[in-house]
Amino acid sequence: MIKERNGYWMEVYSGIRFYPFDPKEEEIDIIDIAHALSNLCRFSGHTKKFYSVGQHCILVSELCGEYKLEGLMHDASEAYLSDVPRPVKMMLPQYKVCETTLMKTIFKRFKLHYPFPVVVRLADEIMLEREHRNVLNFNLNWATSEPNSWIKDDQFKKWEKVYNKEIITKTPPEIEKRFLELFKEYSNGR
Repeated sequence: MIKERNGYWMEVYSGIRFYPFDPKEEEIDIIDIAHALSNLCRFSGHTKKFYSVGQHCILVSELCGEYKLEGLMHDASEAYLSDVPRPVKMMLPQYKVCETTLMKTIFKRFKLHYPFPVVVRLADEIMLEREHRNVLNFNLNWATSEPNSWIKDDQFKKWEKVYNKEIITKTPPEIEKRFLELFKEYSNGR
């Protein structure tokens, strides 16, 4: 007897039926993740130029020291659930449940540390500040305008060179290729 799956399925890049609300480790493929994230625009597309979630993940990974692979994969669930802006995500409690379940499955599949190490969350917030300065049409300084649960003033001073550095946006094929190269490099020996 075939057990029914929870929710509806979607066809992913590799051609399989993927159930985002009932994920199975064996159905998660790094090629699907790299392809989807490289084609998915950050900030719901409200950027000066196309800037992918995949490029964001690559840049975050560069700041994560020994947890580079976790940094690269920190938004992997968005390959299946899309990039939902924070204000919207906060109003969708069921989304967070689905996202957490999917991330646990992805991280288990690739033998990664979950929940994220603090350095990954910090790098993600640092990159958000950098993105606000580079890829959005306004210059909101998160360090001084709003309290931030992850970043302290002394941490911003430490990372100032990083978040003031310009982001040169890349095309989806360039990002997909680089994402897969980094995945291979970072996961070597795991």
